Amino acid sequence: MGLFNFLSGKKKNKVPFGDALENVEVQEGLILPKAFANHWEEIKATALDYVEIIATPADKFTATESSFGSIPFFPTGFDYPMDGQGQPMIPLAQLNFAEMPAIEGYPTKGIVQFYIANTDTYGLDFDNHYNPDSFRVIYIEHPENMTVNPHTSFLDNVMKSEYSPVYKPHKLSFARKREYVGISDYRYNLHGFSIDSWYAGYSEEERNSLEDESYELFNTTGHKVGGYANFAQEDPREYIKSGRHGYHKRFRGYFVPKMGNNQCWWWLLYYCK
Repeated sequence: MGLFNFLSGKKKNKVPFGDALENVEVQEGLILPKAFANHWEEIKATALDYVEIIATPADKFTATESSFGSIPFFPTGFDYPMDGQGQPMIPLAQLNFAEMPAIEGYPTKGIVQFYIANTDTYGLDFDNHYNPDSFRVIYIEHPENMTVNPHTSFLDNVMKSEYSPVYKPHKLSFARKREYVGISDYRYNLHGFSIDSWYAGYSEEERNSLEDESYELFNTTGHKVGGYANFAQEDPREYIKSGRHGYHKRFRGYFVPKMGNNQCWWWLLYYCK
């Protein structure tokens, strides 16, 4: 079921619009238009917890601190990720789970790091989405047992690369939150309902108003770990197949940095084996 696939060629009884946009508090701190509040039990069943990531520009970091675009935790004896040409990859993000609120399905300790090739496609290989020469995801389970490698000067040029999507290093802080529905996530089609059916009986103008409300309420964008993903076009898990995972149903994390006036147009998914 598509979100806005309105039935055509079939007469419907018009329903009074009147109070459809009237605010209703369905639970403490959560207000929905009455047209949606009438379906709160269905909406509530789609709830997913996630960790919001708050990015703040910074200049100094500890080695294990969560960050976007800073020198990553680089233990002695660790092989730094290189691309297919033998060049150091761009350190995109580092998340220290010990600094984050706990949510189901994610570790409570360890560091996950994301790297991309130093190219104008941000490490995307159009022919092979799992090509390790294009990107790398590394999980360090026990960073407290490792010694930081002080020799990172070889990253000086990489950190200034014009191809880095992060214009300045950012420190990260976190907040546990909850969201619903996820209208651009492939799982929307698994909920068993279609939002557009809730207001199909209204006029076109009224439907447009409620459609805008649905995007405002259930458009789950932003920096995050967990929850529903958001895409400018469509969820690639709908059509990209993988020999190891079939459709990408093992989605684990998502973030889209928006940093002040310098918006970084990239998104990141990572998958668990």
